[in-house]
Amino acid sequence: MQRALVLITFGLTLLVVSQRALSEEVSCPTPEVSVKSQTPLDLYRAMVACAKQAKYEAATQFFALAGVYGRFDTYRVADVTAHSAPGLLKNGALDAIPQPNHDEWQKVAMSVASDPEKHAALCKKISALGPPTYEPTYMRAHGLNSILGEPDKAPEPAGKFDSQAAWTKALSSYLNCQTG
Repeated sequence: MQRALVLITFGLTLLVVSQRALSEEVSCPTPEVSVKSQTPLDLYRAMVACAKQAKYEAATQFFALAGVYGRFDTYRVADVTAHSAPGLLKNGALDAIPQPNHDEWQKVAMSVASDPEKHAALCKKISALGPPTYEPTYMRAHGLNSILGEPDKAPEPAGKFDSQAAWTKALSSYLNCQTG
């Protein structure tokens, strides 16, 4: 019972921390900035800033990239209890956008997702970036093993981690990009 309470408490703490970080006012960067070292939290913050400034195409690109990076991180972090971190960050980001902006952003995001040419262009742009260069400490810290003080209990994926294969899988599974 105590372990479950610790996990719930930590999950809520991550959500509160991410909500606070996502509500901080930042400017909307251009999607062409160097993003490989930015975590999903950084990218969702950029997404929220862009949506608030009615730069919906840029917001859509940051949203998609944050999702792909979060999915990629689930492949390189073995502690499956940590894998909910990107979803918490995504939900926090969506909640941080004022409703009128959220509605307009969602229209743009849906038009990209439903238009084969726009979707392929987004996939190509994100694929060209390649996998992130940061360490997924945000995710590892969210896992039950870290909370219970047993960070080595769930070792990282066995053998040499194939970053390119995981990147291709993240593009395919999260954005439905054609990677063949």
